[in-house]
Amino acid sequence: MSLWVVAYVANYLSPRFGGRDDYPAAFRLVTYSWTAAWLAGIFGLIPMLSILGILGLYSLYLLYKGATPVMGVPQDKAVGFTAVTIIAAIVAMFLVNLVIGLFTAPTMMAGTMGSGMGDRMSIDMGESGRIDSNADGTMTITGPDGETMTITIDTNEAE
Repeated sequence: MSLWVVAYVANYLSPRFGGRDDYPAAFRLVTYSWTAAWLAGIFGLIPMLSILGILGLYSLYLLYKGATPVMGVPQDKAVGFTAVTIIAAIVAMFLVNLVIGLFTAPTMMAGTMGSGMGDRMSIDMGESGRIDSNADGTMTITGPDGETMTITIDTNEAE
């Protein structure tokens, strides 16, 4: 999704810097320039090579160099176009992720709370044990060896 948003931002900004309004060209420019960052991201899979992820900054250079031939932005305005596109893309992606989070977070929370369980909650921690909570104010913690501890909260005394 971010690819389309950044391409839209680049297409929107291009005419404001003397370039042309051409979404397919903006999409090609963003896709081509991001390829270096995507490939550099592979280095993050191997901790010893993660420092090579800095090679992803080459994507900024590719965006700068592609602004003139692909989007028609004059060479003297290419630096400004690149900088504003990157800043606007960061803001746009923040807003897109915020909106997506507003819609998906309640669904994710409902799923973790055990839909249809009412006031009960259960967390399975794999080999570390399990935590079960009930509406009556009891919480049972089961350890890795099967030992249990029950905590009861007296809701009549709590204020």
